[in-house]
Amino acid sequence: MSGDKTCRSIIPNPIPDLTQASKATQFATAMMGEGVTMVTIAVGDFAGAGTKFIHSISSKPAEKYVFNPSSWQDLPALIQNILDSICPPSL
Repeated sequence: MSGDKTCRSIIPNPIPDLTQASKATQFATAMMGEGVTMVTIAVGDFAGAGTKFIHSISSKPAEKYVFNPSSWQDLPALIQNILDSICPPSL
């Protein structure tokens, strides 16, 4: 997505400000410490620094828990694939 009303146009740097990044890191670390699996989806081009931040708040390995679709249109199928791969089947 692009345009004057999207975050991509409003916020050229995909890394949140330091306060928000610190909060996200704190909460992600605490949740993962409690055994929560953190799956992240970063839509679009996050470049090096943005990708590094996303990886830092995600479960490991990144190949399993970090997703970077190129467009919002890819999300429905991606979300279904994620759910199919990490959620236990219904009994």
